[in-house]
Amino acid sequence: MVCILLFIISAVIGKYDKLAYALMALYVLLMALLVHLPRAMGYNIGLEAMTPTLQREMELEMINVFRNIMVLGALLGFAKYVAKDNRIMG
Repeated sequence: MVCILLFIISAVIGKYDKLAYALMALYVLLMALLVHLPRAMGYNIGLEAMTPTLQREMELEMINVFRNIMVLGALLGFAKYVAKDNRIMG
């Protein structure tokens, strides 16, 4: 939660914004791969009792994976074309 708040502050004030976009993109990628993708494949849910609600939950987690990938692309695009501060990342 702290890293999200620091990202927002950095993006708003424009200091270290390119670094903030890149680190937030890394955070989103890790969330997609380590949280949403395993749940979309059925881990941590309990496939032994597959019901329509569990199937729906797996589908929603797959949507979250795709949503995170979309946000990842947007963050990297902003880091490349919108961010102004090149102190850390050139």
